[in-house]
Amino acid sequence: MYTKIIAEAASSANADVELGKAMIRAAKDVGVDLYKGQGWLAKYVSDTDADKPRYTKYETTDEHHKIYKEYCDEIGIEYFVTITRTERVPFFKELGLKKAKVASVNLSDSKLLAALIEAFPEVIASTACQSDDIVKQAAQILRPTDTLMHCRGVYP
Repeated sequence: MYTKIIAEAASSANADVELGKAMIRAAKDVGVDLYKGQGWLAKYVSDTDADKPRYTKYETTDEHHKIYKEYCDEIGIEYFVTITRTERVPFFKELGLKKAKVASVNLSDSKLLAALIEAFPEVIASTACQSDDIVKQAAQILRPTDTLMHCRGVYP
């Protein structure tokens, strides 16, 4: 196994598919192995969250994910996403993703971990915002072929 480089897209394309495709192309051109988006939908954000209008405006829709997956396949870079809710697993499985990421804030969600393990050949788990105990518990659930990423939880 070798080190793989992941381009974290988040919602940086601002719901602009052509910008998203340009970002994928740029990542491919500099040798990135994996391009990662976010699998959340604004409808799951609380109405009391002051950022909900921004999330709604800039979310990556399911149609966008389909376009990005097809484009990644076309140019030879792997597309995957962070999945934060079990309800989103079937869509991304059907899309044909080979792996999925679980955010550190969801690392203690054993139902989500189980759904991801069942649906995807590889799960990548971030550890940034969790205690050692939670990371150890998740490691007991994850398969030996899954990846635990030691990450820093420092965001702007």
